[in-house]
Amino acid sequence: MIDKSDLNITIIAEPEPYVRPHEQFCYPGSDEDADEIERQAEWNEWAWCNVAVSAEWNGLEAETSLGCCTYRDREDFMKRDYDDMVDECLTELEEKLETIRNAGGWIAPLPGATVNVIGYEEKCVLYSVYLGMDKDIYAKVRRRGHDDYTVVPYSHVTIYNPLA
Repeated sequence: MIDKSDLNITIIAEPEPYVRPHEQFCYPGSDEDADEIERQAEWNEWAWCNVAVSAEWNGLEAETSLGCCTYRDREDFMKRDYDDMVDECLTELEEKLETIRNAGGWIAPLPGATVNVIGYEEKCVLYSVYLGMDKDIYAKVRRRGHDDYTVVPYSHVTIYNPLA
């Protein structure tokens, strides 16, 4: 079981890109509410936003988001929806970890470890390991001397051992 206090949490609030408040609210007096939200959104990023919460634990990552949200400020978000969103990420991380354990019980090298990757002559640096939508396990690596990252099946990655 993963301890919530061990998660590295990131919160991003961005303007809601797809739906305006007038399109979302449909009740008596909603036009006035939507007008007020749009006025507040000019100076308050939390007034009409899409909030994404991501959690990272030992190279595993999970993310959830809410769109068409309106909050007074970050503190209001923290009181209303933060815990539920972190719990959702935690559940996803635990499901990924269980899938990984069931796939053979391997222990992943720590992010930053030097690894060999089938098909690359140069050594790589491990960035993260994650479970794909297809339920296969992948590694995100960066080849030494390159700035870009590459995603490869985890079965193609071995821990570099200079003594071997």
